[in-house]
Amino acid sequence: MTDKNYRLKNLSFSKEDLDIITLDDLEREQVCPGHIIFLSSKFNKPVLLMRAGDFVDPDFIQRYKKKGQKSFYIYKVSNDENIQTFNQLWITLKTAKLETERLIARKKLLTHFCELFWFEQNKARVLDFYLSTFNTFNRFDDEIIVQLRETDTLLCERGIQAASFSSIVALILGYTDFQLLSDIFHVTFLLDLGLVEKNYSYFIAQACEQERQKPGEGLHFLKKMNVSKSEYSLFYYHPVESMKIAKKRCIGVFYHPDVIKIISYQHELFNGKGFPSKINYWGLSEYETIPILVDAFVPFEETFYTESSEAGIFKKYVESLNENTKAELLPLRKSLNRLTLELNKILIEENENESDDSQVKLGA
Repeated sequence: MTDKNYRLKNLSFSKEDLDIITLDDLEREQVCPGHIIFLSSKFNKPVLLMRAGDFVDPDFIQRYKKKGQKSFYIYKVSNDENIQTFNQLWITLKTAKLETERLIARKKLLTHFCELFWFEQNKARVLDFYLSTFNTFNRFDDEIIVQLRETDTLLCERGIQAASFSSIVALILGYTDFQLLSDIFHVTFLLDLGLVEKNYSYFIAQACEQERQKPGEGLHFLKKMNVSKSEYSLFYYHPVESMKIAKKRCIGVFYHPDVIKIISYQHELFNGKGFPSKINYWGLSEYETIPILVDAFVPFEETFYTESSEAGIFKKYVESLNENTKAELLPLRKSLNRLTLELNKILIEENENESDDSQVKLGA
């Protein structure tokens, strides 16, 4: 391996591709903008210390500062210019006074978003979108984020992904009020807050993904694995526990505190066979289904961000949900159909000369 041909997971880079980031600068970031790398001169091998998209761990920073370390190499994934573009689009929406102004801001933001994350031929860095959206809406105390990260980095990573997509889905569905968008962002981020306990385990992490793929399968998986009663109970009741913890510790982040109840709906089904409350949600409002919808299509998986690997990610998520029969088990079909309608309006307006492949082909 030469110093111009380093490989790390799905990255291939030379030393010239790396920048230097000081620990002081890294400490000022909440979410890591690139992959933090240590280059071992002894073994001529890169060591990954922190992934792009990870929430920066203060203990990590202090530990290396005590060792006298002042900086690390960083393979920068995020793009400051792209982040600034999204920041400005969100600010324009936030500061719009009239509904006509909000609709104009909505159109510009969604057009830009779809250009990057619907069409697969375009280069896109979805981390830029996550960073901008998190910085725009985040009102959490650091302690909440630290607890999620210390329980499982995946819970925290997926939290920012799902919360960011929830705000966009709400905007697509026509919700332009910034405070409502902020509330739906925070509700979605907190869906799994009730899992932050000592009984969280590998099996519970697997059950989360099983449940996402097919409602009810997570519970079946835990029974099959013969997990302890405490583990099963933690998973079964975590939607209500998440809501209770959010009411106690996060109520200040919400403009409309009543929306916190949405957290408890995470695994309820329209036919009353969900959990833990087994409520029939035929009357669930469109706004209340948004976190459920997004929770169903954002996978529990480690993300290794690169500079241009996420083009078409939103299209992939939306279409995969429609292709899976689980969509019929969730209280969101009406919202999914509306999402299809509104997406088609945006895509058709911007691609009148394109083929039909530019449209959203989803089943009713």
